[in-house]
Amino acid sequence: LGNGVLLRLYKSLTKLSYSYKCKYIFNSKYVYDKYCTISKRCDVPFKLVHPAINETFILSPNERNHKINICLVARRHPWKGLRTFIEAYKYLDDAIKEKLGVISLVSHDDLGAFDTQGMRIVVPKNDTEIAHIYRSSDIFISTSWWEGFGLPPIEAMGCGCAVITSDSGGVNEYAIPNVNCLMYTPRNVAELIHCLKTLI
Repeated sequence: LGNGVLLRLYKSLTKLSYSYKCKYIFNSKYVYDKYCTISKRCDVPFKLVHPAINETFILSPNERNHKINICLVARRHPWKGLRTFIEAYKYLDDAIKEKLGVISLVSHDDLGAFDTQGMRIVVPKNDTEIAHIYRSSDIFISTSWWEGFGLPPIEAMGCGCAVITSDSGGVNEYAIPNVNCLMYTPRNVAELIHCLKTLI
């Protein structure tokens, strides 16, 4: 929608819809809390439906090599936080970089505005191809500033990846720092570097 009139209209209509007296479902407690704050409503019951995960294509043997492979779902939108990873990668020690194999950026976006030198951009045709990239990777990194739920990190966990994720809200439905993931503050390059060094 860009940043113009259409975006303002979309946001206005969205906020207007928050006043409708109908049944709502939410994909995380985080989104419900945000809805209550923005809409200034406390009369809407919390009904949770987590997004479904298709286990038929993610739960299969891992496909690894001896180097550490990293993957991300990379988006052009600033809130998806790709720039945070690009900066963190740039400042990694050479000794750490030598341990890395393939860095895959899974995307349908034009990433020409980013310095992706040394990284492989993959445009998947379907979920099976995404799952193959997850299974071929050791570490999955989620860099979003905000997520209502955040499916990619939990899909990557299902494929056997160790996960580094930003504390982006909805991921807290399943991401437990230092238990099943490492977590950092969104946009904090130094914290992401620390997580990467620790995990590598």
